[in-house]
Amino acid sequence: MIYIARITTVEVTCALARHRKGKLLTAARASSLLRRFRQHLDGRYVVVEVTPALLDDAARLGNAHSSRAYDAVQLTVALEVNRSHQAAGAGPITFISADRPLNDAATAEGLPVDDPNLHP
Repeated sequence: MIYIARITTVEVTCALARHRKGKLLTAARASSLLRRFRQHLDGRYVVVEVTPALLDDAARLGNAHSSRAYDAVQLTVALEVNRSHQAAGAGPITFISADRPLNDAATAEGLPVDDPNLHP
C-alpha cells in the first residue's frame, strides 16, 4: 500500500504547474500527469487526512528538524502510519522521498528511507 497525506494533492498539482511554467513539461503532459494522479487517488493510494492533532505534532517535528511546513506534515503522517502498522504487528513502513533534508529527518525519527533518485 502507498499512503499519502491529503496535502499531497496540493503538492503534486503545484509541482506540475511549476514544471509547466518553467517549460520542463508541456501543458498537455502536465495535464495528463495530473489527470492520472487524480485517477490513482481512488485505487492506488490510501489518503491520510490531516487533523488538528496531526498538525500539532507536525509543528513540533518541524521545529525539531527545522523542516519546511509541508515536509513536517508529510513526515508526521508517515510516522503515524508507521505506528499504526507496528501496533498491528506489521513491520515498519518505508518512507519514500527525493528530498535529502526530509529524508534525514525521517531517518532521525527512525524510519527506513528510500530515495527514488538513487534508482536510475
